[in-house]
Amino acid sequence: MILNKYLKLLKNIGLIFAGTAGSKLILFFLLPFYTAYFTPEEYGVGDLVVIYGTMLLAVLTGNIFDAAFLFPKGKTLAVQRKYFSSGLFFQLALLVVGGGVLATIRFLVQDSSGFFIRNIWWIFFVAASQALQSYTQQFARGADKMAVYVSAGVVHSATLALFSLLLVPYYGIPGFLTAQIAGPLAGTGFAFFAGKMYRYFSFSAFDKRFLIRMLQYSIPLAPTTFMWWLISSSNRPLLEIYTGLATVGLFAVAVKIPALLSVGY
Repeated sequence: MILNKYLKLLKNIGLIFAGTAGSKLILFFLLPFYTAYFTPEEYGVGDLVVIYGTMLLAVLTGNIFDAAFLFPKGKTLAVQRKYFSSGLFFQLALLVVGGGVLATIRFLVQDSSGFFIRNIWWIFFVAASQALQSYTQQFARGADKMAVYVSAGVVHSATLALFSLLLVPYYGIPGFLTAQIAGPLAGTGFAFFAGKMYRYFSFSAFDKRFLIRMLQYSIPLAPTTFMWWLISSSNRPLLEIYTGLATVGLFAVAVKIPALLSVGY
């Protein structure tokens, strides 16, 4: 019995390592392609949009994806359906409200010279696509579907690479950002169908009590997610303000190498 647990643990570690390494290798080998088509300033634009999108995750999700990983673990199908459906409805509602708030901000702020306002919809859709993938992927992990969890990440990276190769040569930064949105959406679709999450989705399964339990766990984690962003990524907006987008682009390329090396740790 104990041996089986350790074997399962080793299998899961191997799957996660293979998926993480594969995804990061795909993205790393895209660097020569991006640098061939983009100037440092253009690459800085694309990177900064993704960075701001990541910043919005905590706001647009309430970290509900963390609860989607924890609460369904080891539960019956009926209970898992309540958690999955309740959390997913909350996530979709939060994205609609967040989109409305950003639309209001864009309408009220007439000055579009600021980077965030100028690229507000790209930033929103990058964040929304990441939010949906995080939710479905973490639920797959919580429901003990580790192969689906890992494969969704690989599908994300492979789709991002494919769309980049097809769109960047013709559309430049809009093509790059479209790929950044298509990748997570493909990962979401894969996790949903490969993980048979349609079995867990039902309007009737929504339960406010289950949602409150999830939020009591996830919302206190949202500031932590934002602080991690502040530590790891807030230097990009500062670089853009004080030195320009070209510096952001150069820095974004440079950090890809240590990010790849960190896979081995």
